[in-house]
Amino acid sequence: DLHYPLRRQRQMCIRDSLLSLQEGGSLQLQDIADVYRGEPDSPSELAFFDGDRGVAIAARMLPDFRGDKWTADVRTVAAELSAALPEEIVLEELFVQERYTDIRLRELLGNIALGFCLIFVILLFTLGWRSAVVVALSLPLTMLFALAVMRFVALPIHQMSVTGLIVALGIMVDNAIVVTDTVMRYRREGVGVVRAAARTFGHLWVPLLGSTLTTVLAFMPMVLMPGPAGEFIGGISLAVIGSLIGSWLISLFIIAPLAGRWLSPTQGHGLELPQLGRLFSRTLGWVLRAPRLTLSLI
Repeated sequence: DLHYPLRRQRQMCIRDSLLSLQEGGSLQLQDIADVYRGEPDSPSELAFFDGDRGVAIAARMLPDFRGDKWTADVRTVAAELSAALPEEIVLEELFVQERYTDIRLRELLGNIALGFCLIFVILLFTLGWRSAVVVALSLPLTMLFALAVMRFVALPIHQMSVTGLIVALGIMVDNAIVVTDTVMRYRREGVGVVRAAARTFGHLWVPLLGSTLTTVLAFMPMVLMPGPAGEFIGGISLAVIGSLIGSWLISLFIIAPLAGRWLSPTQGHGLELPQLGRLFSRTLGWVLRAPRLTLSLI
């Protein structure tokens, strides 16, 4: 121990401290007390691991580091330190946050894959396979946009932000479904590829923007919430808001042109229920003939 001589010198200085007596003369501290270096008789904190005394060391990474790489570096340093320790001292890993983050990321990827499959299967029966492919492509694109927004606003990928992405899975494809169906309707009317996409954009960008902004504003109180509660749940709202904005942009500027180019006016319509359509037509005719009665019933 290189510091042992210095500590020994300090102890000797304390032992040699002079104490003045009221009746005259002086004594050294070592004449009336034992001076030594050791643990306090009543330590304020103790650490026990499996019944044995130990020392607990906690380390936290900076926000701009990746958890998996940082954890790997810490484990490398810990392994080097453990190899240099005496046999009676054991270095053990008690808790690592990265395990739970890795589980959440895997759950996110699983939810994305499951959502992609469910959306594709449902749209396959309702809109046809070409429309199903176009709409399903909006899901990974919107997810990538949301991750880019999280990077831009310095929101790390942690349990709350990942939860927000999972929450947003169900609303990411709403705009894409509306845009794809509108493009398909124009294509069946004989409108050209470019014209169908342009008319869809001009007809839908304001309504879809309005519906997107209303949902964004619904999540804003969570973002603006002050204090620890806002810091805790704000990541959910920011992830959802990024997904909503990405859904609006991707649906109008990517899905609409892609649908116009990919969808054929002669393709299948997907699920068709003629009886339900005739019932709706009769109901609509009755509603238009008696609007006041309809409003009263509603």
